[in-house]
Amino acid sequence: MENIITLGIMGIILTILGNFTLTNIKKYSIADAELELQYHAQIAMNEIVDKVLRTKGIQIANGKAAVVFYDSNEQKIRKISFDNSAGANPSMNTLVIEHKFNSLFYGYGNTATVVFANYVHSFIVKPMPLGSSYSDCKGIQIIIVMEIENVDLVIENEIYFRN
Repeated sequence: MENIITLGIMGIILTILGNFTLTNIKKYSIADAELELQYHAQIAMNEIVDKVLRTKGIQIANGKAAVVFYDSNEQKIRKISFDNSAGANPSMNTLVIEHKFNSLFYGYGNTATVVFANYVHSFIVKPMPLGSSYSDCKGIQIIIVMEIENVDLVIENEIYFRN
C-alpha cells in the first residue's frame, strides 16, 4: 500500500519536472535561435554599411536599370549594384550585393560570390531621402528580415553615400 502511494506521488512529481524541463528546453531553443539571428544580422548590417558607405549611388536594382530605377518605393532586392568608382582599384568599380539561397553575398564587377550573412528571408531597400528615386537618391534605408526555426528578426538602418 505504501509503495503504491509512493509511486503515485513520484509520478506526479516526475510529470511536473518533465513539463518544466520541456518548457525550459523550448525557451532555450528560441533564445538560441534569436541569438544566432542577432549575430548574423549584426554582421550583415556592418558589412553593408562598411561597403555601401563608400559608394556614389545605385547603378542597377533587381537587374532593371529603368523600371525600378525611377521608383521611390521600397523594393525586395535580389541583386543591387552600386557605383564604387571612387575607389582606387578599377576592377572594383561596381559593388554588387545579392540575396540568394537565404544568404547575402557581395562582390565586385558583375557577380557576388562572398557570403557574409545567412538566414536572410528578405532584403529590402528604399531610396533616401523620402520621395527620391533610386536614380537620384543620396542614401538608402535597408531592412533585413532574418528567419530561423520560426523565429523572426527585423533589422533596419539608413546609409547615406559619402562619395
